[in-house]
Amino acid sequence: MDAIHFCIIMPVYNSQNYLSGAIESVLNQTYKNFTLILIDDGSTDQSKELCDQYSLMDPRIRLILKKNEGISKTRNLGIDLAEGHYIYFMDHDDRFHPMALKILHTYLSEEAPDILMFGVKLINMKNGIKTCQTERKLPDFYLTTKSEINSAYAMLLEKGMLFCVWDKVYRSDFIKENHSYFNPVFTNGGEDLDFNLQLYPYLTRLMNIGDVLYEYYLRDTQSTYRKFNPRIYEQSIRNLQSIVATANKVEVDVTEYGYLRYIEYKLRLLFMLGHRDCAYSLREKVYLCRKKFRGDGFTNNYKKKAYQHYLRTPRNSLKKKLLVSAVYFKCYYLALMLIKYYSISR
Repeated sequence: MDAIHFCIIMPVYNSQNYLSGAIESVLNQTYKNFTLILIDDGSTDQSKELCDQYSLMDPRIRLILKKNEGISKTRNLGIDLAEGHYIYFMDHDDRFHPMALKILHTYLSEEAPDILMFGVKLINMKNGIKTCQTERKLPDFYLTTKSEINSAYAMLLEKGMLFCVWDKVYRSDFIKENHSYFNPVFTNGGEDLDFNLQLYPYLTRLMNIGDVLYEYYLRDTQSTYRKFNPRIYEQSIRNLQSIVATANKVEVDVTEYGYLRYIEYKLRLLFMLGHRDCAYSLREKVYLCRKKFRGDGFTNNYKKKAYQHYLRTPRNSLKKKLLVSAVYFKCYYLALMLIKYYSISR
């Protein structure tokens, strides 16, 4: 495959302060054989005008305007419009390394993996100031048998490599042959993991390179841990059910991982309820906990084993174990008081 064409799909919504940097990081690529599809999802700021300006500057940019429907439907439109060998999903406020496409082309020219993963730099921002940054990457590997790919499933979950799409390029035909799309039910995160889990059982060639090619910015206005949304727990549980279902398909045991995620999702809901910006009364918070935790679709036996596993795990703090114990015994008033008293947080 000599002249690989990349199709970069970038959903855009109200990102006027960061959009130029994201677009220019694509236009500054040393490898030039790409199309950038900008899909404005009904922005109400100046994002649409910025997209229009860039589309007039460079013929490789294609601008699509649509009503606001969310990131999943926006990316799905991009999939339907995509032409080329590989698809890349980029966020509208991040940065692509200038050599990224050239490096990816080097590997893809030699092989033709269904998915190629790469390293990323995760940057936390608060009030426009960088507070910390970490790199997430794995050593190079290339898996070419179903046995190897299936065996890697648990490791990739543990390392967080299946939770995002912006650290991967996807072979276009692989996506389209498997009729894979982003599920619009995910409105508060989780759509990337769901998309990757759809594809995982059908992988025949999976490559990873350790090069750090993308900067992902977690801005203070984005963090879902800071604001309460009652749908987040439901969508997280749906992700967990998909994780377990995919594990069954590839015949890999991820039981302990599932237990840990189950408890973490419960804690996440409690942390959001305990945040000072949550306007619910204490009575309303307790009612919500009872409703969400009772009807999450997992059996009482599964829940019991998940709690027991969490309490036996040494790395979990005593404060969180007390909190989990309160939840196990359905003492939600106590759990919420513990969060406030101990200032327990993520």
